[in-house]
Amino acid sequence: IVGKKQIEGMITSAEGLSADRDEFEAAKLLKKQASDICVPLVAGAPAQLECALHDIITLPGTETRACCKMVLGRVLSIHIDDDVIRDGKVDVSVFQPVARLGYKDYATIEDVFAIAQGVKG
Repeated sequence: IVGKKQIEGMITSAEGLSADRDEFEAAKLLKKQASDICVPLVAGAPAQLECALHDIITLPGTETRACCKMVLGRVLSIHIDDDVIRDGKVDVSVFQPVARLGYKDYATIEDVFAIAQGVKG
């Protein structure tokens, strides 16, 4: 999970780097040892998910766009930073997760509120 503090590293790691370049190095991110997979995790992220490949589905293209692939994974392990847990729950207001909106737009969650079930407004 990318928190507000990791935005710069997220952008850098998404650049098209050659196979001989280390994305962690380029993005100035630290590595953390995974427990169930043989690739590193991003140290300092609020949470990390270790996943195994489940399936790759090829989606149809159009006249103007090539087909694309949807990758599905199974979560094997979840690591959550103790600093983002409040009263036994993950508190997203602590790390403000980054959401991709489309185009070049992103958002962070800054205002969190609860609504009781069955309440009509």
